Amino acid sequence: MFVDHIVELKDGGAPLERTNVWLLCASHHSLKTVAERAKRTARRPGGP
Repeated sequence: MFVDHIVELKDGGAPLERTNVWLLCASHHSLKTVAERAKRTARRPGGP
Protein backbone atom coordinates (compact mmCIF):
# COMPACT_ATOMS: atom_id res chain seq x y z
CA MET A 1 0.00 0.00 0.00
CA PHE A 2 1.12 3.54 -0.78
CA VAL A 3 0.07 6.76 0.88
CA ASP A 4 -0.73 8.89 -2.16
CA HIS A 5 -1.43 12.60 -2.47
CA ILE A 6 -4.81 13.05 -4.14
CA VAL A 7 -3.64 16.39 -5.56
CA GLU A 8 0.05 15.93 -6.24
CA LEU A 9 2.48 18.32 -4.57
CA LYS A 10 3.69 19.57 -7.98
CA ASP A 11 0.09 20.54 -8.71
CA GLY A 12 -0.36 22.48 -5.49
CA GLY A 13 -1.53 19.73 -3.17
CA ALA A 14 -1.01 20.20 0.54
CA PRO A 15 1.78 17.88 1.73
CA LEU A 16 0.48 17.32 5.26
CA GLU A 17 -3.27 17.80 4.82
CA ARG A 18 -5.11 14.64 5.86
CA THR A 19 -7.84 15.24 3.31
CA ASN A 20 -5.23 15.20 0.51
CA VAL A 21 -4.01 11.63 1.07
CA TRP A 22 -5.38 8.15 0.50
CA LEU A 23 -4.09 4.60 0.37
CA LEU A 24 -3.56 2.92 -2.99
CA CYS A 25 -2.20 -0.47 -3.93
CA ALA A 26 0.97 -0.48 -6.02
CA SER A 27 -0.76 -0.99 -9.37
CA HIS A 28 -3.34 1.76 -8.82
CA HIS A 29 -0.67 4.12 -7.51
CA SER A 30 1.34 3.56 -10.70
CA LEU A 31 -1.72 4.11 -12.91
CA LYS A 32 -2.62 7.34 -11.13
CA THR A 33 0.96 8.63 -11.25
CA VAL A 34 1.26 7.99 -14.99
CA ALA A 35 -2.10 9.67 -15.66
CA GLU A 36 -1.21 12.74 -13.57
CA ARG A 37 2.15 13.12 -15.32
CA ALA A 38 0.44 12.90 -18.71
CA LYS A 39 -2.06 15.60 -17.72
CA ARG A 40 0.74 17.84 -16.43
CA THR A 41 2.72 17.37 -19.67
CA ALA A 42 -0.33 18.19 -21.79
CA ARG A 43 -0.86 21.45 -19.86
CA ARG A 44 2.69 22.65 -20.54
CA PRO A 45 3.16 25.14 -23.34
CA GLY A 46 4.33 23.18 -26.35
CA GLY A 47 3.00 19.92 -24.88
CA PRO A 48 1.32 17.34 -27.11
